[in-house]
Amino acid sequence: MKRLIVNGTDKDLSPRFGWECMIITCPDLNKTTKMEIGIRGCTVADFREIFTLLKQLWPGADLRYENLENVFRAGLDSELNDYAVAECEGKIVGFCSLSVMHTLWSAGRMGHIDELVIAEGFRGKGIGTQLLNEMSRRAREKGCLRIELESDLRRSEAHRFYVDRGFKMAAYSFWKEI
Repeated sequence: MKRLIVNGTDKDLSPRFGWECMIITCPDLNKTTKMEIGIRGCTVADFREIFTLLKQLWPGADLRYENLENVFRAGLDSELNDYAVAECEGKIVGFCSLSVMHTLWSAGRMGHIDELVIAEGFRGKGIGTQLLNEMSRRAREKGCLRIELESDLRRSEAHRFYVDRGFKMAAYSFWKEI
């Protein structure tokens, strides 16, 4: 089903994009202009721009393009992964990834948001909310009963963003390299 989101309100079909799209007001060179932001699934060709966003998400991390591209390609081919981008005037300005797993904790399938990043200059415009809503919809379609995510302890603004969108802060995340 193709939908149009205009300032958060569902409309019929987006004739311009052919996928879910929203119209938002964004600052552009100190003036207010209308820009169309399309939310769509990813293709292999999107990875170069997604990699740029991942560098914003993980500043200072030693990101290896080829390694991440291989993981991205595998995810595109997997039924248990889903990726979406937000696009504005032909440029990718947001990315969100979903992994689906079977867990005893959720007594069924659970969706996990692995990455959510919006390009600097486009944050605070509703794009992250639309990507989260789209991934929640896709998780439900895949039979997920709940959706979870982690956020770096230092990202207090992100924590407020998630709580404001109905997520509950419930756990610490632990990891180690093996």
